[in-house]
Amino acid sequence: MREYESFFFNRTFRNENIEFFLIGGVNNQENFTDYWDGRETKLLGYLTIFTDMSLIKSLNN
Repeated sequence: MREYESFFFNRTFRNENIEFFLIGGVNNQENFTDYWDGRETKLLGYLTIFTDMSLIKSLNN
C-alpha cells in the first residue's frame, strides 16, 4: 500500500440494516511528469457493514 499517499471512505448507502462504503486511494506524488502531476484517485475496494444481526443470520443460511 506504499504506492498510495492517502485513503478515503465514501459512504454511498445507509439504512437501518446495512451501510456500504467505497474505499479509494490517492497515489504517490512521486509519479510527477511535466504533463501530469502524478495525482490519481483509484477505487481500491468496498466495505459492507451489517447493523441488523437477524439479516446476518439470514445471509449465512
